[in-house]
Amino acid sequence: MKTNRFRQMAAALLISTVLLPMGACSQDPGMMPASQPGMNAGRPGRGPGQGLRAGPPADCAVLDASYAKGSLSAAEAEAIRYMREEEKLARDVYLALDAKWNHQTFSHIAQAEQRHMDWTACLLNRYSLEDPIAGLPAGTFRSPAMQALYDSLTAAGSENLGQALHAGAFIEDLDLADLDARLELADNADVQAVFQTLASGSRNHLRAFSRSLGRIGLAYAPVYLSADAYAEILASPQESGELCGASCSQYRRGTGGCAGNCPQQPGSGRGRGAGRGPRS
Repeated sequence: MKTNRFRQMAAALLISTVLLPMGACSQDPGMMPASQPGMNAGRPGRGPGQGLRAGPPADCAVLDASYAKGSLSAAEAEAIRYMREEEKLARDVYLALDAKWNHQTFSHIAQAEQRHMDWTACLLNRYSLEDPIAGLPAGTFRSPAMQALYDSLTAAGSENLGQALHAGAFIEDLDLADLDARLELADNADVQAVFQTLASGSRNHLRAFSRSLGRIGLAYAPVYLSADAYAEILASPQESGELCGASCSQYRRGTGGCAGNCPQQPGSGRGRGAGRGPRS
């Protein structure tokens, strides 16, 4: 079942790589994620994957301080492992395409995807789950289906810059659909918070790829998101993309901050919103 789905994804990618001329569409006013020292992935003199830090960041402490450790269902455990691997897919594709095209959109977003991987690692460590990507270098996956998707995305993105940016938008489109489905399975507030944070980052990345395509006269047509949902994302403000605590009081509301990332009441209700920007 999973292999067939990935084949469908690859087919959808190949079909959708006919890029559309840019028309009059909404432009997101936000900025791309800022680069961090020591994270110049894909810059001259570096190979894919060099310069990326490893290991969970201090954000793990936010989960410990703000969310009680609950009882994890089998569905939640599988969702965490799946998103861990999919975030690696995103990071590795962007590293490969940055090495090919030396384009800052890929290098910036690869850094953010590393943080997404770190946040999923926080959940894996917290619940003592096996890491599906342990010991794997960039571009290598244990799942044959995930490996095939990586190969098809990097091959398509190596054709020209437009195809590369389209592959990035496709990944974020897919990621948002997968996160939305897995939020439906999440009952624990810490899992919800991490997945919602990943979704806010993916919306930011989708905006960035859309802007970059627009600069070269092309536009992305969503494959998994509806046209209305995609238009709403582009028209919404940039989000913080940061994992926030249970109270959210330490974050600035109305600036794309924690309102879109955290469950409304940690520990009660789903607090969804993966497909929508924050309401200020």
